[in-house]
Amino acid sequence: MRAVWLVRSHQLLSRMRFWTATVGYDPRDRSLSHRIYLIYVIIFFSLWGFVMLALIADQVAGILSRFKGFSPIQAAIILTTIILLAEVLLRSYRYARRSPFIFSEEDAALICQTPVDRRQVALAWLFGDWIPAGLPYWAGAITLSFTCQQMAAPAGMIWADLPIYLLTGLRAVTIVLPLHLALMTSTYGFGALRLRGEKDLTYLRIVPIGIGACLLLLAKFVPTSLDILLWPVQYPLEAGFGTTIWMAGFVLAVFLATLSLLVLYLVSLKLNLSRASQESNFRSEFQQAGLVGGET
Repeated sequence: MRAVWLVRSHQLLSRMRFWTATVGYDPRDRSLSHRIYLIYVIIFFSLWGFVMLALIADQVAGILSRFKGFSPIQAAIILTTIILLAEVLLRSYRYARRSPFIFSEEDAALICQTPVDRRQVALAWLFGDWIPAGLPYWAGAITLSFTCQQMAAPAGMIWADLPIYLLTGLRAVTIVLPLHLALMTSTYGFGALRLRGEKDLTYLRIVPIGIGACLLLLAKFVPTSLDILLWPVQYPLEAGFGTTIWMAGFVLAVFLATLSLLVLYLVSLKLNLSRASQESNFRSEFQQAGLVGGET
C-alpha cells in the first residue's frame, strides 16, 4: 500500500513543479524568507482569483438571465446539474473504451507487474486526478454564487459586502466538492468494472448513451419524473446556493461520495492492471504518432 501512494505522490509532485517554478517557489528551500514568500504568493493569488471570479460573474449573469421563468439561483442549479451530468456521461463513455488509470512505463514496472492491492491503486489514481479535474467546478461554483448575489443586490457588488460573497462562495464550494467527487468516482468505478478480468465488456459503451437518451426524453416529455430522478444531485446544489439547509445538503453529498468510493473499492478488487497498462502504452504511442505526423 505504501508503495502505491509513494509512486502516486511522486507523480503529483512532478506535476506541481511547473506551477511552483512559475511563481518562483522552490519546495527544497527551507529558509524563513522563502516560507514568507510562499505566504505572500498564496495571499496574492487568492485575492487575484477573487477579483477575476467577481469580474467573470458579470458575464455569467447574462447566461443565467437566458433561463426564462427561473430565478438566478434556480438557473444556476440547472446549469450546474447539466454540466455535471454531461461530464459523467462523457467520462463514462470514454472509460468504457479506455482505462481511466493511466500509467507510465516506470509505473507499469513498479506497480502493474507486482502483487499490490488493486483497490489502493484505484483510489490513489482517483484522488490524484480528482483535484485538477475539480478545480474548474469549484471556481464555477464560486462564480455562480457571486453572480446570484450580484443579481439579487440592486446596487451590485460593493466591497462592504465582501464577507457575504466569501461566505456564499464557501457554501457553494463545500457542496460541489464532495458532490463532484461522488460523480467522478462513479465514472472510475465504471471504468474499473470494464477492466475486471480478461474480457472487454464492449456493451458497456451503450450504457452512458442510453442513460443520456433517457434523460433527454424525460426532460422533453416527463420533466417532473426527471426532477425526482435527479433529486440526489439537485438537493445538495440547492443547499449550496442557499435555498435549503446547508447541513442536510452537505451530509447527502458526503454520503454519495462515500457510497461511490465504497463501490469503487469493491469493484476494483479484481482490477486487471496489465490491461490498464497496455491501454496506457497504446494511448501514449498513439499521441506520439500524432505529434510526429503533425510535424511532417
